[in-house]
Amino acid sequence: MAEDNKDFLIGVDLGGTKILAGIFDSKFDLKGTTKLSTKA
Repeated sequence: MAEDNKDFLIGVDLGGTKILAGIFDSKFDLKGTTKLSTKA
């Protein structure tokens, strides 16, 4: 049976006008992103 590795990494960019976040698997493949506007 193959081992299923479920490790993920999260990257966050805290900018002056928006916050960006992405989630990556253990092979650094992008799995999802989100963007939030700040009140700057």
